Amino acid sequence: MNSSDAHNAEEVSPTPETSGRSSVSTLPAMYRTPHQVDVLADAVIAELSGISTDVIVSWFNAEDTVVAHVIADKLGASRAVVDEDMGILSIEPSLTPNSRVLIVGSVSSFSEIRTEEAMRTVLGNEDHSVVGVAKIDSGEGLNFELHRG
Repeated sequence: MNSSDAHNAEEVSPTPETSGRSSVSTLPAMYRTPHQVDVLADAVIAELSGISTDVIVSWFNAEDTVVAHVIADKLGASRAVVDEDMGILSIEPSLTPNSRVLIVGSVSSFSEIRTEEAMRTVLGNEDHSVVGVAKIDSGEGLNFELHRG
């Protein structure tokens, strides 16, 4: 399966830290069957287009963990989670220094405290670089941003 099979590419205004690529998949039933999670993982991997990724990071919850585990398994990447306890974010397990990270998360996982910015800050404070962000919406599909850097 190639990226165009699962996505309709949509150009966005590029910023210094993003490639300007964004896409929305047509996978409305992704959480209804195990196969759809596998299809979603393949779509995320296709969007990476061979960009080196060391670790797949998600929030510490069941919904994100399932998808992130499948993506990590297919890429041969490590897995880690960012957990929030009383407003303090931590990464478990500790990552190898200067890891290249793909953030994977359902849209519903992000909140006022659990923001993408907060996750990037925690990762950046430990000198890791975010190569991409895959936000998943059970109704809309996949919104993927590729980050160079």
